[in-house]
Order: sequence, then C-alpha cells, then structure tokens
Amino acid sequence: MGPECRRPGRGAPRADPAPAGPGLTAYHIVDWRRQFNNYTDRPQSGTLVDATGQLRFYPVARYSTNLTNDRAEYRQLENEVGVMGHTPTVGYRLYGRYRRASLFSKSYQDQSYPLPTPAAPRNDIIQPFDLRYGQIFLGGTANFRYRSLVAVETAGEILGPQLAGTGTAFSEYWLRATARLGPLSGEFYSSSYSPTLTQQRFDGNHYNWDHLPDSSSAFKNTLVNQVTGRLSQRLGRHHLDASVRFVTINDLVYYNQAAEPAQLDSVKVLLIGTLRHRFNLGKFFFDNQATGTLGGEGEGLRIPKLVANGRIYYQDYLFKKAMFSQIGAEIYFQSRFKGYDYNPTAQQFYLQDHFSIRSYAVADVFFITDIKTVSVFLKMAYINQGLYNTGNGYFATPLYTGLPRRFQFGIRWQFFD
Repeated sequence: MGPECRRPGRGAPRADPAPAGPGLTAYHIVDWRRQFNNYTDRPQSGTLVDATGQLRFYPVARYSTNLTNDRAEYRQLENEVGVMGHTPTVGYRLYGRYRRASLFSKSYQDQSYPLPTPAAPRNDIIQPFDLRYGQIFLGGTANFRYRSLVAVETAGEILGPQLAGTGTAFSEYWLRATARLGPLSGEFYSSSYSPTLTQQRFDGNHYNWDHLPDSSSAFKNTLVNQVTGRLSQRLGRHHLDASVRFVTINDLVYYNQAAEPAQLDSVKVLLIGTLRHRFNLGKFFFDNQATGTLGGEGEGLRIPKLVANGRIYYQDYLFKKAMFSQIGAEIYFQSRFKGYDYNPTAQQFYLQDHFSIRSYAVADVFFITDIKTVSVFLKMAYINQGLYNTGNGYFATPLYTGLPRRFQFGIRWQFFD
C-alpha cells in the first residue's frame, strides 16, 4: 500500500452497539476465521536428493524423498459478549470471550518411517496430529479523563480455565496502565503468553517437534515487562514526540540456527529510544522519525540498531477544493545487522550467523489525490536503485532480495460520503 491521503475533517462512519440503558451498552461479536497453509516442493526433474544420495536443501526427509507436500489448517470461532459505558470523565468496558479452535496437519507419504532399506511404498496422505481446544478470556478497560490535562487508562485480559485441550488455568494475561499529565505520559505493560501453535507442534516431511504442555519438552510461558516514558509537545509549527522504553523478556521462545523452536534461558533486556519531529513551512510538510535499539543482538533476538524514516510532501486543494492532493518523497534507512533466515517448510524466520544484511536506504516518490470518495495514489518505489554508492539492490533477509525499482498504482473507492 502507498501513503494515505486524508481530506481534513473527514473520517469513516462508525456503527455503535445499541444502548441497553442510560450510560450502558451491551454488545455481542461473533468472529470466524480459517487459515490454510500448504508447502509443496516437487522437483521438475529427479527427486529431492542429488546424484550422491544427499538431500539438496533439507536436513532430513521423513516421509518422502520424491516430493514434499505439507499442509496445516487452523479454524477458530470466537464469541465475545460485553458491556460498556461512559460519562464525561469515566469510561469502561467489561467482556468475556470464548474461543473454540482446531489445528491439524497433513503430509504426503510414499515410504514408511523410519526409512527402511529399501523403502516400502505407501503413497498416501497421513495426518500426524489433530489439536482441538476451547478457551475463555475475561478482560476489560477503564479510563479517566479530566479536560485535556490529565488522563489515566487501564486495560487487561486473562485466560481462564480451558474447557478442552491441554493447558494450565490462568496461565496467560496482559495488563497495560497509562497515565498522562500534560505533554508527559508513562506506561507500564506486562504480558505472559504461551508459545505460538507452530512453536508448540509441527510435523512435516523435513521438521518435527512437540512442545505441547503435556510433553516432556514443554515450553514455559514468555514473560514481558515494559516501562515507557513519552513526551509529546507542540511548539508553534513544530511537533516533537520522544519516547524511551525499557523492556525485559524472560523465557523467550524463538527459532534457533537449526530452524527449530528453542527457549532462551537468559533474560533479554532492551532499551529503545524513538524521536519524531514534524513541522511545516506553509504547505510543505516534513515528518522525520528515528528509532535506536540497544540489546537487540545476540542469541534469541536480532533487531537493527537504527531504523529511520523521513518524509517531505506538499499538499493543497485544487480546482476550488474539489481535489485534495499530496506530492512528495519518502526515504527509509536500516542499519547493518544479521537478519533472520527463512525456512519455507515451516514458513518461519530463524536466527543465522553467516550473513550480514548491510545498511541500506530506499527512497520513493509519490502522488496522492482525494476526489470526494475516491482516493488514487501513484508511487515510484526505490528510485535510488543503482545511484551513486547506494547499491544496486538490497537483501530483505539472507539470499532474498528486496523488490527492485517499480511503479505502483492504487485506487480506493468508498461507497459513502
């Protein structure tokens, strides 16, 4: 997607739940989703092994040396019921959510496992596992505001007893508390969460692991605590936003150099600083932001030390305010770091130590126009490719290049005004 151009004073319509009484609103949300992943590797000639009998790319072939066909399907149904209310100074929301979900995988198999010599042909689809579970979440939010000077907000959610499947009651939660006094604000965030379903269980032709709660190699929950301080101040045409975050991560689950999930024994400590400066000179607007991170290297986590983004554009009405347009340029910079490698079988990124992604910058120019309910954008991306010493391309991840210079066009039509 390209940058977004929005006519001042215009926004999307909002549908509010029906009130259940003075200052009280009841609501019900039903959400169903399905996600299907399929990885297939069928060589155009030959098999997955070379002339010497060695696999060409994968560490092992568990079900077939002729082809790989691994599938996983996740289905989820959620019902959320809650109440909300507000007064001029206080607002709240309380809710309960029930989640019913399932995850199963299938793989093509044409030989028995462990592999005999010679392999016995089977030629069928097997289903290594089928997981089903039900969960109850309880949560809420509350906020207090006094004019535009003081604001206090709290929000949280906890996982209740599971009605199906395995797990520990009240094992997951998140909590956030924010206080603001004038231009200064502070936030505390804490979360305890379980590994992802893929990190807990995977079974395919080339990888297999089991870290479910009832297994001998079960992972512990990851605990994240974060303290943030912010300053947001406007001085005439200048708007300054600055923040500092101190983060600790206990028992981080990540994908190691073997592309398999592992849990970090030590505590990861991050110090993250962000600075954003916005100002305008007439109808020319400037928006620059930089984020620096300390502690984002080593085992378990890889984050560039510096990421910056700068944007300059001209905006104005045209044709008697019938058209609102922007024209400008944007540049993104990222410092050198050992980026994550990619495992196409599990479709996950994992740590690697053999490839450094150099520092690079990507510049774009764009034009956006907003005509009543129609928005159109044109963008020439990566215009600096091959210019000066900026390089003739870059790597988004080891051996996967970023997109070259290209032209992008988009249109959005809202059927309401």
